[in-house]
Amino acid sequence: MKCGSAVQCCTVDPASCSPEFRAAVVGLRVPLMAGLSVTERAREELSVSASNFSDKTVLLGVSGGISAYKVVELASRWTQEGARVRTLLTPAATKFVTPLTFASVTRQPALSEVWRTDLDSGKPEHIETGFEADVFVIAPATADLIARLAAGLANDILTVSWLAYDGPTVLAPAMNDKMWAHPSVARNLETLREWGVTIVEPESGHLACGSVGPGRLAHLDAIEEVVSRVLSPR
Repeated sequence: MKCGSAVQCCTVDPASCSPEFRAAVVGLRVPLMAGLSVTERAREELSVSASNFSDKTVLLGVSGGISAYKVVELASRWTQEGARVRTLLTPAATKFVTPLTFASVTRQPALSEVWRTDLDSGKPEHIETGFEADVFVIAPATADLIARLAAGLANDILTVSWLAYDGPTVLAPAMNDKMWAHPSVARNLETLREWGVTIVEPESGHLACGSVGPGRLAHLDAIEEVVSRVLSPR
């Protein structure tokens, strides 16, 4: 049986998708026939998810992985759903996608350097950006970035800003399958979990390096669902 979208495929055959994405779409009961609209329950859940971003401030950290280009879509979605999205890129991330790309879809400054001051407040902008943020989302999170976060390093705009931020963090790793399986990555992720960071684990599939296995950035819908839950009223 063929399905027409990632959501439909996951609903038809839950074993075919990652646990995170399966959790994001469970219960939606998307119709199997092409051309049919989603059920009222699906519409309500999608509407609730979108409303959770309205009037919220999201810090979006982007590190230097090939899947950085995918995250532009998340920034655009959340902006359209009413969020104020401020993007922070590591130097390596700018090799894959430019700050201008994120600034264009979010209509907000995208920062890639530490040495800049917010002239209105007189405070360093990497400190100022976190004061009103409701969530800090890091995607993709490379093995290098995960290690630096777990070690408490502050050597670029993303890590400096994260250390100065005291709200909820959602982190979506993406890397080679061998790197994902390395004990040091598991240890660093466990450290971040102990600190309260929510991890959206990667999917299995074809990787940019040519390997097939776990390490591909989680489906954007799965990341959005987790972030939406973090932003939902308690």
